[in-house]
Amino acid sequence: MLIVILGFFMTQALHFYVLAAMVGLVQGSSQSISRSLFSDLMPASRTGEFFGFVNITGKFSSIFGPFIFGLVGQLTGSSRWGILSLFAFFAIGILMLWTVDIAKGKADVLQADLDKG
Repeated sequence: MLIVILGFFMTQALHFYVLAAMVGLVQGSSQSISRSLFSDLMPASRTGEFFGFVNITGKFSSIFGPFIFGLVGQLTGSSRWGILSLFAFFAIGILMLWTVDIAKGKADVLQADLDKG
């Protein structure tokens, strides 16, 4: 979210390179952590359908993210506001993840694997 805010205020090429380095530092690790956590919250017998769901939602995000970015940029006349609109996606995602009970999810997975096994 900090990177999105900083992206709104960037004015020089150096800012872009600094932000690109920041993205490079966090994007890979956040994706691997989220996939690892997600795999902990799915029954072993259903990994294909769970990761299939992740892949299809990834396809939707590759459509909706640029669409919202472009729409906001078009409506406001500035791509800066398009960059800032991405903040909403992060905020909504954080709010959704805040409701996840990881311990309960892991317990449910163990029970589902025992029932299946």
